[in-house]
Amino acid sequence: MGEDSTRPTTVTAALILAGGKSTRMGSPKHLLKHPDGRPAYRFIHDVISGAYPQLRSRTYISLARDSLLDRELSSRAAEAVSPPLAPGLSIIWDNDDDTSGANTHGDASSDKTASGGPAKGLLAAWRAHPEETWLVLACDYPRLTPAAVQCLVRAHVPPVTCFRNRDGFCEPLVSIWGPAALAQLARNVEAGRQGPSWTIRQIGGTVLDLPNEGVAEGWLCNVNNREEWDEAFRV
Repeated sequence: MGEDSTRPTTVTAALILAGGKSTRMGSPKHLLKHPDGRPAYRFIHDVISGAYPQLRSRTYISLARDSLLDRELSSRAAEAVSPPLAPGLSIIWDNDDDTSGANTHGDASSDKTASGGPAKGLLAAWRAHPEETWLVLACDYPRLTPAAVQCLVRAHVPPVTCFRNRDGFCEPLVSIWGPAALAQLARNVEAGRQGPSWTIRQIGGTVLDLPNEGVAEGWLCNVNNREEWDEAFRV
């Protein structure tokens, strides 16, 4: 019997990381519009749903309290969503439960409204749902495909799995994080080691080469400024 590609056997929830300041972009990445009018976070949610429809109602978006919100996100925020998972896209505020004593920008700020980067979002999800295994996708991969997500899930080896980009570096924000990996990330943040990539290397996480077939060329490229965003849709 062939594998059921609609059923993630190891992933139990999905997390869209969208809490950053986007200073190089000049505007919030999660609200950038794709050519069809979808904001970036909605595009990623649709990619998740296209890969594994059952995760559509088990997806969170990680945001800072000071993040700009569109109408849909404002509606979600007004619902005061909290565990257990609510139908559709739910919000996890990435700075409501900062017990790390550290901040991922390496400064002394204790601002509870500002995002602390991807580690904060990952750890907020872990604290809210410590037993989940998370499919983690940042919102700044505008060419990500459902097929790529399926490749990631099929190849997942606990406690953490990600892709290796064409420059040889791991992409920790197109990844799967289990509870043990997130617990180690929390310990590393406490010790001042903020980057998720460090944790992946430290625990010998599985780093996958890019698939040769079945996935559109150039999907594993994240964008950091407006020029890169525009270029992503010209290729």
